[in-house]
Amino acid sequence: MRNRSLLLPVFCMLALAVVVVPAAAQPIITAGIDVWTTANDGSAYVDFSDNPLPAGFFCGTSQVFAQKIEVKGSPLVTSPAGVLGSTDTVIERASNVDLGSGSGSTAIRVRAISFVNRAPISVAGCSGTFAAKVQLNGLAPAGSMTISGGSGGGTFSASFSVPGRIVFFNSSGQRLGPATETLTMATNGAPWAPSAGSGGISYTNPVSVDTDGDGVADHLTPGTSAGFHPGWWTGCNCPVKVDHTGPHPTWPLPPPPPHPPCATDILSALRTFEAEQASPLPGTDSAQGQGTGEIGDLEEGIEETDESTVTVLSSIKFGSQSLTRIGTTQHTTPCLAVTRAGTHLVAD
Repeated sequence: MRNRSLLLPVFCMLALAVVVVPAAAQPIITAGIDVWTTANDGSAYVDFSDNPLPAGFFCGTSQVFAQKIEVKGSPLVTSPAGVLGSTDTVIERASNVDLGSGSGSTAIRVRAISFVNRAPISVAGCSGTFAAKVQLNGLAPAGSMTISGGSGGGTFSASFSVPGRIVFFNSSGQRLGPATETLTMATNGAPWAPSAGSGGISYTNPVSVDTDGDGVADHLTPGTSAGFHPGWWTGCNCPVKVDHTGPHPTWPLPPPPPHPPCATDILSALRTFEAEQASPLPGTDSAQGQGTGEIGDLEEGIEETDESTVTVLSSIKFGSQSLTRIGTTQHTTPCLAVTRAGTHLVAD
């Protein structure tokens, strides 16, 4: 596997202040696991463009495969079942870390990963489609983590390797592969907080996780550590999206669910709004009434999104709801509709 984005963090987007407190108040962070999830937004993938799979890999007539396969996190099998929520990646810290001097280190190891393809995979030369599953390829080598800060939180840095294995399945369930690759990851200045906010995963009892992707929890790990929640930040009592050297972010809890599509009555209001606000489209003859924002300007379908980049340009009211025209700044939306004339945010 080449250029695949698997997991953890290089976080340098926020300026984080480490709170300095008296040595007596510095915590000892006990050995435990850190749990992560990957957003289903297309930013995580396996890319075979630099290391194609050979002709005949998928079927007798399949051509050389050099595509990028988008993947998403798939909840790990655990025992007790479900205690880690939608976690798809587990990292284990091997020993306690004493922050009496302001920082300390421990060995770490990736214990489990679980990713699947986001959409059916088509392969030139084969009929039908294929599915993919990404797992660990045996025992991951040990890496290291340095934790800095105190009882009020702080930052951590880490380096580790991920031996990845991707297996494919045809429409009959026949297993193909695997393809393998080991990646080295690095983390610098990622945040941690002493407690998780709403929705955070905290399970401090021992838990078994599925390390080889066979659907059976086979390795007993300690639970999460009380007082240490990586990916959470005390500046907002919130989880932050954590980037690593690869292209995709991870979250310390399940990412926000997709928002529902806009209701039909809201779409009707948007059509009316477009018609009232429309101006002639470039290259049309306004005298002949062309380009005036007919209902046909509304593209088919609704874009569901977790977080959109928007700028408020203008807004209208529809009953008790605000319909806001948007462009380019950060905003979280409950409903998003895309038209040829612009994109519309329907607020709470």
